[in-house]
Amino acid sequence: MDAALYPVLRKVKYKFYLENFSDEDADQILSDSRCDKSAWLRNLQNMYLEGAITLKQVKLELLKALYIVGILGVKLPNSHKVVYSHDNPVGGQDITQNSLHVHKMSGGH
Repeated sequence: MDAALYPVLRKVKYKFYLENFSDEDADQILSDSRCDKSAWLRNLQNMYLEGAITLKQVKLELLKALYIVGILGVKLPNSHKVVYSHDNPVGGQDITQNSLHVHKMSGGH
């Protein structure tokens, strides 16, 4: 995982929602000097700076990436289980509308 994401992951609670991931959090990640060491973060940063994507889209892309690598899980409605990407992939809409959970082994907590 890219080190630029750790400060924000440490700040969020184990369970949170998209709206808890603030614009300031995304800006903190994009302005971190460690973005230069990550091709995908640098690309995301450039797309945002060029106006190709909004800050809301940046946040969604960051959360989707954290889900794909297994750091975040999604708790779907009517389920007691948190689903991680290796269990059963969910779509972007699921990430935006349900609670997100930081995996206890991620090092973020």
